[in-house]
Amino acid sequence: PGKSLTLLVLPLNDGVFRIKIDEMGAAVKRYEVQDVLIADPRSRLSRAQWKVDGSTARLVNGERALVIKLAPQRFEAHLELGGLKIIALNARNLLKWEVLKDKSAEGALEDVTGDNEGLWEESFRAHRDSKPRGPTSVGLDVDFVGAPHVYGLPERASSFALPVTRGEGAARDEPYRLYNLDVFEYDVTPDRAHQPLYGAVPLLLSHRREASAGLLWLNGAETYVDVEADPVGPAG
Repeated sequence: PGKSLTLLVLPLNDGVFRIKIDEMGAAVKRYEVQDVLIADPRSRLSRAQWKVDGSTARLVNGERALVIKLAPQRFEAHLELGGLKIIALNARNLLKWEVLKDKSAEGALEDVTGDNEGLWEESFRAHRDSKPRGPTSVGLDVDFVGAPHVYGLPERASSFALPVTRGEGAARDEPYRLYNLDVFEYDVTPDRAHQPLYGAVPLLLSHRREASAGLLWLNGAETYVDVEADPVGPAG
């Protein structure tokens, strides 16, 4: 509460948009993943055009457009192709950003969920992991509009189309987990095949009759991803 976030939007060649959210005035700069992208995105900037109409901004990049709701509305954005909505960000208002805080500050030892375990340190057997900067998780809901399935999040032994992890038809009530590890043997049964193998790639892809779309979540932290089907059919 009381903290402002910055939003940077870069229109790139081939109709790609890069969206970067950061904390304004943070005492410590958050880690940014290095050596993943082939080139600096700024070297691939395209000549897109901003159009602002009241509380909505539209960044047009060829046949594609990124539409963003402006303050004082809550942040929401979606990607369009030829006027057709393809990907929606924060449509369910699940954006979460834990700001950096001092451990001695009021409320720093409490989480809004009421689960305060592991906020500033965690233990596993004889190992202790200290978190001198406290909890700094981020989260966002992404809808692949009209897509019946989503794919990606390698490496794992599950099916090509990622099974849902929540709602009707879910094989388990557990999200996909992204972190790097070395696995000698692995289980391919439905209740275990979702677990990670070796490296983790935070890339999701979708396909529908009109278009294919992808989203790269460029964040080096351990990540949990829930896949849920829309009640009317498409995956989100």
